[in-house]
Amino acid sequence: MIEMTHHSWLVVPGFDEMQLGVAMGGGADVIVADMTCRDPMRSSHASRYFTAEWLKANRRGDQEGLIGRWVKIHPIDHSGQWREDLVAVMQGAPDGIILPCSQGPESVRQLGAELYELEQRNQLRTHNTRIIPIVGETPQAALTVTHYLEAIHQRLIGLAWGEDNLASAIGATRQADASGHRTSTFDYVRARVLLTAHALGVLALETIPTCNEGRPALEALVRNTRADGFSGMLALRADQVPVINAHFANVEPIALASKHSPDLLDADAG
Repeated sequence: MIEMTHHSWLVVPGFDEMQLGVAMGGGADVIVADMTCRDPMRSSHASRYFTAEWLKANRRGDQEGLIGRWVKIHPIDHSGQWREDLVAVMQGAPDGIILPCSQGPESVRQLGAELYELEQRNQLRTHNTRIIPIVGETPQAALTVTHYLEAIHQRLIGLAWGEDNLASAIGATRQADASGHRTSTFDYVRARVLLTAHALGVLALETIPTCNEGRPALEALVRNTRADGFSGMLALRADQVPVINAHFANVEPIALASKHSPDLLDADAG
């Protein structure tokens, strides 16, 4: 049985070597090196290089219970950047890949097939690289979140969601009302992601908190996220991590044994 107890997921720019190093001692359960962050002074190759070096420096073999090392790659599209990201970072054996703008189970399957090939090439344990897609970022993806129930993938250990891209996709000029509560559209997508994750028996990750109103507002946001049933939360700033950890301290770990049954083990190779 595999148990996931990761609650705080700190997202750090992949091109920032210093931030990546400092983040390892910041108390987050997982560090996510974000390959999609742009630095006008550096090319995308800088993100790939520094992220790969960070992964290699913090490689831990088969030890469990330590800080997770994850990578957020570019979305799957015709540019091929997502494949270039994977080729660069898989040498460092990341624990998992966060896939933004996932369009459904087919996106996860496509990523899984690519990971299978790269695990073979880099002599890594097969199926050891997990996947968490960011779902519901387009109108179609938001309406088909439950399709993940129809095509369970053995690498899938969680669902995350993001509202900023969805807001852009539908031309929304607000995501919350005057009182600070999410509008019905974004509440609807959030609820679908949460329920689908629970139905799958995987992690449900709340979107990155962007509130800048100070500690009380952040405390309220994280407290409500925990109360609603999410198992963890993405963070953009180091000061958000201890708040997330405090409110999620007593959450039961997610058991993932059912997602690794023998009848699913050849899904990537197919």
